[in-house]
Amino acid sequence: LKLKSFSALVDFHPFPLVEFRLTGGIVFNSNELDMQSESVSATIEIGGETYNQDEAGTLNGAVDFKSTAPYLGIGWGNAANSRIGLAIDLGIAFQGSPQVKLGATGQLKNTSAFNKELNRERDELQDSLDGFKYYPVIAVGLSFKITP
Repeated sequence: LKLKSFSALVDFHPFPLVEFRLTGGIVFNSNELDMQSESVSATIEIGGETYNQDEAGTLNGAVDFKSTAPYLGIGWGNAANSRIGLAIDLGIAFQGSPQVKLGATGQLKNTSAFNKELNRERDELQDSLDGFKYYPVIAVGLSFKITP
């Protein structure tokens, strides 16, 4: 699992003397999941079929997300108003459904029956991940203002 992302956000303070704020922006998302099989038996089940592990080879896969996602959030705290401050943010990045890729290195990778089952396995994994369209964000920050 590789979690790499950063964001460009803008805060809007609708009430001048209140620490509450609305936040919007964009998240640059490089999060991904890389997968690789390790042999624990002589056979492996892919889709609905059982294959010889040596013929199937190493199975590899990746789960990837959109590279940019809109972000909306709310927060409390204002670093500009005090010497030491605490900020709390709650938000959601609208990253869309993750995309799944599966492949194999063995001699079966070029057969249509094997690829049909591998695609079935990919589709099942894709279906189970389709609900992860929204990436929740919870952040806590501490600010220090240095004044001369």
